[in-house]
Amino acid sequence: MLDIRQLQALVAIHDTGSIAAAARELGWSQPTVSHHLQNLERELGTAMTHRDSAGTTLTPAGEVALRGAHDILALAERTVRDVDELLARPALIRLGAIPTIGASIMPPALAELAAAGIAVSMKEDESADLESDIRARTLDAAIVMGSPLIHATYGPSYRPLFVEHLFVALPTHHPAATRATIQLSDLHADAWILSNAGPDPVDEALDAVARARGITIRSSIRSDDYSVVMAYVAAGLGVALVPESALHGGRTDVVTRELSDAGFTREIGMIVGSHAPAASLDAVMRALSHSIRAMAPRRI
Repeated sequence: MLDIRQLQALVAIHDTGSIAAAARELGWSQPTVSHHLQNLERELGTAMTHRDSAGTTLTPAGEVALRGAHDILALAERTVRDVDELLARPALIRLGAIPTIGASIMPPALAELAAAGIAVSMKEDESADLESDIRARTLDAAIVMGSPLIHATYGPSYRPLFVEHLFVALPTHHPAATRATIQLSDLHADAWILSNAGPDPVDEALDAVARARGITIRSSIRSDDYSVVMAYVAAGLGVALVPESALHGGRTDVVTRELSDAGFTREIGMIVGSHAPAASLDAVMRALSHSIRAMAPRRI
């Protein structure tokens, strides 16, 4: 029968690329890692790894076993944490979110969870890094921007939360700044401030709509920090699409306007790890729902 330690050894070898590094990561001796790997190979009747001068990699059978190992280890972790919750033992729920969400819906949600006695850790990062943390089981859930790829990759483990509008941010001296609404063609001569992350679903949507209208999106400045983006806009370095959740007010040198001929939106959702404790995740979903309902549309 498979042993949890055998699966831990396999995952660590895959993640670190060698038995020595796996031993350091697990806090085991190298002979212990080798022992559990050999027992796994004996149990499954085939080699799990291939070793050469470049390191240790998984065989095709090892790759198949790795997928099952991730599922089994996640279920084992969730079982322990679910029992902890049942017995009212303190359980930490580990959350992550992209920065704009961390600055908008997360503070009231985290306050609600704290008032309910639910211990939470919070990390802000870009979507790709949060996804890596979910796979590594160092986060229980991550709030990210949805996309067809996210839906296809995570299926029911991805839970849509809300859809928000994006507005175009303009410096107050821009010729279109005095209009209530503008069209994309009004900005044909402007440079755009785009995302560092690629591929970015919003940037891709903007480019697709622009190309359909015979407009080329030009960009020489990129940032994923919307406070920095707004500063670039205010300085007249370009225009940008900015989500509602990033509009905190306080600026008098930037205005936001709707694009009447291209309604840009983005979906925000939560990736839930299979190892996440069920009861705590239910409480997180309720707190997020309350925070989202209280988030009024914002314009500047």
